[in-house]
Amino acid sequence: MLTKEERRFLRSWEEQRKGGQARYFLLYIPVGTIVGSLGVFFIASIFSIGMPEKLWIIPSISFVLVSAMSFIGWRRNEGKWKMLIRREIEKGHSNP
Repeated sequence: MLTKEERRFLRSWEEQRKGGQARYFLLYIPVGTIVGSLGVFFIASIFSIGMPEKLWIIPSISFVLVSAMSFIGWRRNEGKWKMLIRREIEKGHSNP
């Protein structure tokens, strides 16, 4: 039997994965890069890392981090989705 959280996850992930992996990345990477750039700039400001001539490094770092996090997130959610579906199918076969 699925818990409430598992049912919620399955519904939301079904919605996310409908468009495919490319659409998922096209949504999360650009938006995440913008938000991540703000975060990296804030952290660089806190630690007084002055990079006015190398300002391009901040969005580059954000792009790499967000791309990695998006890829890992997709793989993790897809694995969890497959595990839950497989578990429910196996329970269905064992309980006629």
